[in-house]
Amino acid sequence: MNRQGAASVRAIKRALPFEPPGELLLFIIFGSQIRNTEAPESDLDILYVTRTESKQFNEAVHDTLAGTRGGVKRATIFAHTPQTIKKYTNLYGTVEYGALRGHHDGGSVILYRADNACDELDGALPAGVGGCPGDGVDGHNKPDAEDTVLWARRWLIISEKSIADGLSYAKEHASDGDSGRHAWVVRDAMYRSIECAIKACLLHHGVKFPFMRDIRALHAMLPPESRMPLDPGLDLGVLWRWDGRPDRRSRRTAGRHTSHYDCTRSDADAATGAAQATYALVSEMVPPHPEADALQSGAASPLPIIFTMPTARGGAAPA
Repeated sequence: MNRQGAASVRAIKRALPFEPPGELLLFIIFGSQIRNTEAPESDLDILYVTRTESKQFNEAVHDTLAGTRGGVKRATIFAHTPQTIKKYTNLYGTVEYGALRGHHDGGSVILYRADNACDELDGALPAGVGGCPGDGVDGHNKPDAEDTVLWARRWLIISEKSIADGLSYAKEHASDGDSGRHAWVVRDAMYRSIECAIKACLLHHGVKFPFMRDIRALHAMLPPESRMPLDPGLDLGVLWRWDGRPDRRSRRTAGRHTSHYDCTRSDADAATGAAQATYALVSEMVPPHPEADALQSGAASPLPIIFTMPTARGGAAPA
């Protein structure tokens, strides 16, 4: 961990369990800062679970990080409630899957676990996390079972949901004109769908992949005979590149390296066609699974809260 990361972690430890009292269930730091593979400007990766979706808690975490002199300039925070984390903790390829298991190999550190977290997060945590029972006898945290068919189907469901969300948003804002911001939202949902469909295809072929959202890199991992074509006209590099500009107001989306206004409706339409075609191809490969629909019902993958902090005290509150 570099000096900036260490300063931020010390500040977090002093502030835990944050405000409001009784809200926090679990607080984990993970990623390159913990594995000692960080670069000088590496951000701090955080996952926490609160009893409810609490804006006050989010702001308390932000204020602590932003007010730490010499701390990290950026933090990537995955904020969950018990209901949302249960959908992703056992889905291979999500950040939650890796973060909640990283304590076994030094890839994550649990800074806080509420006394009753095992009960309130029943079934949401892998075996042994934070001292919770892990043998499955009492219903807590049953040991992992690798089921690539189930995982593949769950990713495909998220892919389908992303298309539906993008189309619904496009219909809702159809009369708004050729707004770059609206087109960006639709295109982003479709790129997310392509990413999830490719992950489903990888798991269908038994190919494991690290947590990433780079469509081109995921596509390159596919067996050559199963590699579906990708439209060269799509700007696939747009996905998952952090802005890193301190004057950009934080928002509840993954950072992108292009402006909203660089995107046109034709870009969104092209992405929609590509997403629908990719989903259709993969859905023919991946068989149904009786558990998948129940596990992923109504769920699109949650986006992280990106906090970009100035080096001095102060800064904008999270959006």
